[in-house]
Order: sequence, then C-alpha cells, then structure tokens
Amino acid sequence: MLSDTPTTYITAKTTEPGAVPAESIKEAPVAEKPKTVFIPNANGASTAVKIPSLKDISGAKQTVAEEEDPYVKGDSRDDFTFDDFIKQWNAYAATIKAEGKMSLFTIFKTEEPKMLRPYVFEVVVESKVLDNLFRDEKPPLLNFLRENLKNYSIEVNTRVEEQVAVKRPYTTQEKFQHMAAKNPQLAELKKRFNLDFD
Repeated sequence: MLSDTPTTYITAKTTEPGAVPAESIKEAPVAEKPKTVFIPNANGASTAVKIPSLKDISGAKQTVAEEEDPYVKGDSRDDFTFDDFIKQWNAYAATIKAEGKMSLFTIFKTEEPKMLRPYVFEVVVESKVLDNLFRDEKPPLLNFLRENLKNYSIEVNTRVEEQVAVKRPYTTQEKFQHMAAKNPQLAELKKRFNLDFD
C-alpha cells in the first residue's frame, strides 16, 4: 500500500569510520496519485473507471433534456369553451378506463377540473399517491388536449386536498361529549340532576 505522505530521512554527521556521507543519501520519490478510481464490483475484483470531465457531463445533460421532452410543440392558440374542454377531458377519461387504469380513472370522474384562468386548469386530488399517479399521466393527457383543442398553451395542474377522517362517537360517553359540544346545556343538566351513564 502506498502512502500519500513523502518519506524523508534525517541524516546526522558522524565521525565513525566507514559511515556513509550525508550527501549520498537521497530521499525516496513520492508516488503520484492515480488518475483512475477503483470501484469494487460484485465479484470482488477491482475495475478501473475513468471519471468524465465536467464538459462531457454538461453536454450529455443537454442532449438528454432535448430528447426527453414529452410534450408536443405548436404555435396554435385557438380559443375553446369550457364545455369543449370537458368533452375532451371525458374522451381521454374513456381511453384511461379502456386501458384498465381504474385508479387514474377515478381522478377524472371524481371532480371536474376548474378553470383558474384562460387555458390553465386545476384538478383536486385526495392524496399524494393520486397526485403522483396524475403527474405520470400528465404528458399524454396534455398532448391529447392540446392537439384536439388546437391550443398548445393548455396547462392542467393538481392540488392535493387530503380528506380528514371524522371519528364517529361509539360509546355512550363519547356520544354524550359529542352532543354536549353542540349544546353545552346538556352538561349542566347532567351535573344538576346528578345523571350517569348505564
């Protein structure tokens, strides 16, 4: 194993006969750091991996970003009515149902999208799971809507509005507390007449 620190030798002048003069002792050369990184593989043998330069990485990212744009492009900005939008929305929902994507289909049928401003719509979903499911389907949906409505400015966004589970009263004590929260005079009557639960 090579050490990264250089080895130095300390010499002292000696007067002993047969001693080697200090000028003839040389320092050991320092080993250069390797230009490859060794990464162990599954078999236990080491393989060398060349580290790419930053220029190579930035160029590769740029070409990947250009290739992976899933949205169709166009200049058309035709006007349409909200009813036209809903017809296309329902048509896409029918294709989702035909493909058997029932979880996604419930998003399309549970609540109608709302128009926030021209060409921008919002869909309310009940959980992060449904939000992620819709985001995965968003590129083909937008491509379908943009092509059929001939407007490439259409955007559909989601908003997560989680449902809070309501705990229903079960025991007689819980039922009384629930009713007393609505009508505080019940607690006063219970106390005045010294009532108790069976």
